[in-house]
Amino acid sequence: TAELYACGVCGGDGTSCEGCTDPEACNGAPAYTDEDGSFYYAQDGFDCNGFCLPVTNDECSLAEPIACSQVITATTVCADTTESQYCNQIWEGQYFHGGLWYSIVGTGDTLRATMCFENTDYDTYLSVYEGSCDNLNCVAGNDDQGEADLLAETCGENFLASAVDWESEAGVEYLLHV
Repeated sequence: TAELYACGVCGGDGTSCEGCTDPEACNGAPAYTDEDGSFYYAQDGFDCNGFCLPVTNDECSLAEPIACSQVITATTVCADTTESQYCNQIWEGQYFHGGLWYSIVGTGDTLRATMCFENTDYDTYLSVYEGSCDNLNCVAGNDDQGEADLLAETCGENFLASAVDWESEAGVEYLLHV
């Protein structure tokens, strides 16, 4: 038979038990009374077993509203793979990839969506549409910054990052797919 020595269970004395006391940690337990520093947490977008958590905005109809100047930190790793139309690029046809949807309301000014950040260390694709999810009209798109002009300074040295500028119409909702 196994003999467990855990906080008053099967031979433990019940007075103190070292372990992770943080209930938010993957290995936290209410039986532990003394913190031992052994805590670990799930990575963003994953559960404690390493499985993807559901992504709320990986479908066009569930686009997350954003505002001008708002910076979003997210990952597309767990996003469902969708079929998308290339938008305003030298490429034609459709492609499949996991992506996230966002919506923003036009101001009547030039708007810019960018993935040109230091932590963007993967190949990105960014599309801006107007219209409904079942009838998207391409407004602007970018893959690998200046592919039409490989010397363009869209994202500086981060060639695989994407950014787009477009003339928005006041009050028009735009859908961004990243």
